Amino acid sequence: MHKPGHFGLSLLATSLLVLIVVDLGYPHWGILVAAAGTAGGNLPDIDNKPLVPFSHHGWTHTVLFTLVAGVAIVPLALAGYWSILQFGQGIPVAVPSPSQLEFLGLSIILYIAAVLGGLSHLFGDTLSTAGGKLLIRPWKPISNNYVRIGITTADSPVYNTGFFIAGVISHGIVYQSFFGLI
Repeated sequence: MHKPGHFGLSLLATSLLVLIVVDLGYPHWGILVAAAGTAGGNLPDIDNKPLVPFSHHGWTHTVLFTLVAGVAIVPLALAGYWSILQFGQGIPVAVPSPSQLEFLGLSIILYIAAVLGGLSHLFGDTLSTAGGKLLIRPWKPISNNYVRIGITTADSPVYNTGFFIAGVISHGIVYQSFFGLI
């Protein structure tokens, strides 16, 4: 799967979590949750970069990496939120400062979103019919078994665009329903 497909799958994976957060009265957190999910959903392909010394579809495409990456994503998302709180004083949208309990809850929710995004990436890669080095072993180091559903090619415009559109629509519905537009 390519970036648009992974982006859409991560949005789909986090849309229910965003709905819950928005429904609980924290619509400004919904954007953070989506950001953490899409970060988690795109991070496994860091092994595709020329300066990264890992083989593609190696250890970055495992559940273990997803769980660890979630821990790294949370402070980055919280730093972004803190920046908005500190430097957004003059913006017309009120962003309330969370209590300690809300901050802990937000941290847990962001972790769940990052992990859901990462798992959606692994799922997207299992949909590919590619073999050989492009197969993934998501349960490594527990199991060396490859996992493949194999229903489409990684570069399929139908699947990549379809997942992208579905993810954007799922989040659009959440915010549209919150603001009473649906």
